[in-house]
Amino acid sequence: MLNLKGILFKLRRAFGLSRHSSIAKRGHFVVYTADGKRFVVPLGYLESTIFRELFRLSELAFGYPNSGPIKLVCDAVFMEYAFSLVRKNISINVE
Repeated sequence: MLNLKGILFKLRRAFGLSRHSSIAKRGHFVVYTADGKRFVVPLGYLESTIFRELFRLSELAFGYPNSGPIKLVCDAVFMEYAFSLVRKNISINVE
């Protein structure tokens, strides 16, 4: 029999989603998508073109966050796609 809670936990970990901790692990930071989903992003992802562009677009749309969370202009589906591109080391041309 499949353990649904276990599967959901593994999927959340795989995509950087978390419901339990408000503080990111060491070497990670938290962002929210336009639809309110929370993602824990490894600092190394800041080197990717796609994440730098997401931050640039978000700065244009929302400005710099003063005291609130970092909010990106994309939705959760696109964010999961961006994660998969970076994980697979897809070339800059595809990004």
